[in-house]
Amino acid sequence: MGKNRSRSVVFYLDQHFGAPRIQPHRKNMKMVGLDVLPHARENMMRLKEKGYDVFLASRSKVLKKSEQDLKHYLPHVDGLVLSQKSNEDLVKNCVQKIGKVDNDCLFVAADLVLRDLAAQNGFTALAHPALIRPYMEESELSFLRISGKNGEIPGSDALIPYFLERFADGSWRSYGVGTLQRYLTRVDENFEVQVLPLDISRKDPVLVKFDANKGVKKERLEGLKPLCIDGDKMLVAMGPSPDEAARSLVLGHGATQRLFPNPDLTSPPPQKRQALNAYQSAMRYWPHDRFKLKEIAHEIDLSRFVLRRAPATEYTIHQLVDRFSGQTDLDDDGPVISRHVLHPDNSRAVYAVKEELRSMGYCVHSHFFSYMGNTYSNITADLPGKGYFIIHPDILEKIRDLFIRYPLPDPVGPWLEQLRHIIGDEILKKMQFGKASGISEASAIELRHIIEERFCLRPWYPWWQKLCPLPGPGAGLVVVGCHVDSTASREPVYNPAVDSAPGADDDASGIAATLEIARYFSDFLRGKLTHTVRFCFFNAEEVGIVGSQAYAGWLKSWNAPVRAVICIDMIGYNSDAERIYEIHAGYTDPAVRDASVPIAETIANWSAAQGSLSPAQIYRGTNSGSGSDRTIYDGAINRSDHGSFHQQGYPAVVLSEDFFINLASEPAQDANPNYHKQLDTGIDNSYAADITCAIARAVQELAQ
Repeated sequence: MGKNRSRSVVFYLDQHFGAPRIQPHRKNMKMVGLDVLPHARENMMRLKEKGYDVFLASRSKVLKKSEQDLKHYLPHVDGLVLSQKSNEDLVKNCVQKIGKVDNDCLFVAADLVLRDLAAQNGFTALAHPALIRPYMEESELSFLRISGKNGEIPGSDALIPYFLERFADGSWRSYGVGTLQRYLTRVDENFEVQVLPLDISRKDPVLVKFDANKGVKKERLEGLKPLCIDGDKMLVAMGPSPDEAARSLVLGHGATQRLFPNPDLTSPPPQKRQALNAYQSAMRYWPHDRFKLKEIAHEIDLSRFVLRRAPATEYTIHQLVDRFSGQTDLDDDGPVISRHVLHPDNSRAVYAVKEELRSMGYCVHSHFFSYMGNTYSNITADLPGKGYFIIHPDILEKIRDLFIRYPLPDPVGPWLEQLRHIIGDEILKKMQFGKASGISEASAIELRHIIEERFCLRPWYPWWQKLCPLPGPGAGLVVVGCHVDSTASREPVYNPAVDSAPGADDDASGIAATLEIARYFSDFLRGKLTHTVRFCFFNAEEVGIVGSQAYAGWLKSWNAPVRAVICIDMIGYNSDAERIYEIHAGYTDPAVRDASVPIAETIANWSAAQGSLSPAQIYRGTNSGSGSDRTIYDGAINRSDHGSFHQQGYPAVVLSEDFFINLASEPAQDANPNYHKQLDTGIDNSYAADITCAIARAVQELAQ
């Protein structure tokens, strides 16, 4: 028997619920749609069918301006709660909207600060919409550590995972939310369950990695009560107070990962040909009498990759690193002091990245996420791939243009009549519209969503932005990324809200490299690559790899066809003549590692062809320890943004300078003594430029 629950639930519009479609409009931003994630939509509909009142809460200025349109995009929501003043005011408005609030009223938000405020006001706070179903149907939820030596990993119907590790020997370990009673009958010598004392409403779990070489020193953890210790990792509970948040920031480079519910962790990632297969499947239902397909020849002439100018030079890298690390003016307001997420200059750095990309002719997109009471954004820009076919006339472009002109799904008549002229009435009659028996019974929003899906207008690509060209049929994604933020957490006294954190190496070097590759591709490769190259600038990496986790989870939820991910994190420090650098492809799951190694080898091959760097040190290990044998160990596992993609099953690597321990037969490691310090103010620009060139040429090959 399920519990007798409240008839009200509040969803906060964040990375766990969905994202508004934003389009520039007369020097402002306008909402032209809303993509609700599958888990959120499923649970919202479940509640509505049971007679619950559903409210959507937001602090977005854009949503305030589009409040009247929201009912068209979310017809099942009973009300919108807004506040631009403060989180406290938003929760207060939610209480007033509902009336009497008790523990059976739900408040669903990824943001810990909001959940804590909601709990203080009588709500039961949940971190993810997927937690609603087990909360409604089961006994009390617990935060569990579950491990197995072999056998099937629990699916999201049994455990909502926050973190999942698969190991080379077939064993696995997961932290997540479930009910202890469900697992008591399964406990044996191959299966262990442990209840951890975590209040999921008012605490977030943070995974801390110890590393005798460069990671967290145990003495810095005094006062933090561990939930559990697994080898070189410790799980701790972090609350919403500024003191606890600040404490979590000083634990070391990439050594902390803030964990969030992610029900898609247990599902397999799309295969490499998924994008092409999806188009071929969709094309079966297209009006073949209204267009012609021409297959594009795909011949790779690797020699032409080296005929153009260098993708980056010492001068261009130097200019960008100095701008983003505060050595020269970033903009009209002067130099940046810090790019830390708690520092006001973080937003200046994000805006400067956008302006750089726009100046290159890119359509820039923001992916928003909530963290510790604030909203931040990852920045993306796409060089669309041409795909495998040319469609003439281009009915996809016609449908896209129609939906941009008619963003509101209701009234249906005006846009549906024009759609009939594009695809024909017979195609519409043959479509299946969910539970509706035909087009006349389907709701406006259901009709629009199904047509978008059928004609491959999917949320992982910002097709609703007029200036974003559509990728060709079957084009996958090759991601090139870095992180925007910085920290000086290794200083004896450091206040991230006001103190300097130049981060020239970590990671202005990555920002410069990613921008220079984007510039090169814009100048020379538009319309020439099969697959879309997506340039990503992740935020909040230094506070627990937060931004890339939100983004990788977003892509996985929409089944985005990610073929390869290359992250660039600290490629600037070089104090000797060896010019050694690292490519980390290792991961605890051998299948993910095996898919990642070819990316590393492609980069290494182009680096060798250049001849200006030492042979790449490729890490292929499945052990996250700090040993020197790169076939066994990879100390960068889950310690940078590539780990967010590994956890979703995507092939990914991260490049860095000579940071980790070398073999006894090799030169000593050349780690930056100023990393996470205020003296991180300069890099070896020539060295960083050479690594950037190798990455750029590898991306060309991977996107062919």
